Amino acid sequence: MTQSTLPGTGPWSWLEPGLWVYRSRELDLLGQADAMLVGAAPAARAGGSQLLEAKRRLHAAGVGAATAPAAVGGGGHRYVVQVGIQFLAGYRDLNLRDAAHVGHGALLAQDPEWHGRRELAAVIRGSLVGLATTEPATDPDVEPELASVATQAVPTADGWAITGRKTWVSRVVEADAFVVFARSPEHLAAFYVPADAPGLTAVPAARPDGSSPAGWSWGDLVLEQVLVPPTAVLGASVGGVAVFRRHLADYRPLVAATCLGAAAAAVDGWVEQVSSAAPLPDPMVQRLGDLRGRVLLALGGLFTGAARPGGVDSSWSKMVKAQAVQTAIDVVRAVEHEMETVSGGVPAAALAGVRRARAELTAFEAADGAAAPLLRSAGERFVQYSAAILDEISEPTSTMPRPRLSD
Repeated sequence: MTQSTLPGTGPWSWLEPGLWVYRSRELDLLGQADAMLVGAAPAARAGGSQLLEAKRRLHAAGVGAATAPAAVGGGGHRYVVQVGIQFLAGYRDLNLRDAAHVGHGALLAQDPEWHGRRELAAVIRGSLVGLATTEPATDPDVEPELASVATQAVPTADGWAITGRKTWVSRVVEADAFVVFARSPEHLAAFYVPADAPGLTAVPAARPDGSSPAGWSWGDLVLEQVLVPPTAVLGASVGGVAVFRRHLADYRPLVAATCLGAAAAAVDGWVEQVSSAAPLPDPMVQRLGDLRGRVLLALGGLFTGAARPGGVDSSWSKMVKAQAVQTAIDVVRAVEHEMETVSGGVPAAALAGVRRARAELTAFEAADGAAAPLLRSAGERFVQYSAAILDEISEPTSTMPRPRLSD
């Protein structure tokens, strides 16, 4: 996507209201990250090995693993720093989303039993890990759930034999390894599976015209008696479901930041195209203000939640991801419509960039469950919490102040 160079535009004009949350050295790191992401944008459009090499350069510079724990070789920066980096990545190109982050390799960093292992050290250096959870739906009207995983992990004398099929796997060609969720006799478990393991076959998806998608590849992963050692299990003490939920709680807000970055870039690109008209028509100015405000408000809420001390709240994580993705889609669709109706037209490359961003954002809406299930889950937790509060204040011995209807 063409990036605007007009005064008042660019990613830092969007970040400016939230820069107060960052320390001086964190701002320096964000500046370094943005400069490298600008240079990596052509590789993002090329995809494949070029994008993977760009990721390794970002890791070598200390950007890619900036918020990984210092104990495992990462930068040890605060979580909110990664949110800023992801916004910059999305602004420069959506396909940079895991180039400036350890991505699903964070699953290894979150498990103390994997600290000190060569697989985690490779992640810190830029090794790419794919996540294999979703399976082909047996009923097209039913949303697949992690609890319904049919992939089997059978115990062997030397570890486990995994058989099954995973779908909608990102980085299916470029990944050095995958975290595969499979059902063992005891419970649902997560396994680290090298991409070159015998019996593992990647089936990349193609576009309807037969071409390969830009950026990271997508596709299916077929496992036929893939043998892994006992040490391949992640989160052995808590089980696969807990590992999955903890990881996605951290990962979803990063997706949100990336998508909002892409929306901000689309708005700036539109401004670039209409800036020659002076003065701009009032309806257009109002529309620009509306779209910019929607992105800024979503970004402000994201910064507030990401900067709070302690871990990421899982309910907030679901809401912010669902809302940010939908906001980004709505904004980019609006920009696409406005560009199509600009008097005299806009350059074909600019319109093509916005259309590509809109198509890729729509894929984010489908990934990790559609918006409705995420919001429903967050709403159920809110209702349960509210009910617990009402139970507490109804107790005669409660010390909690009772609300007054007049408040």
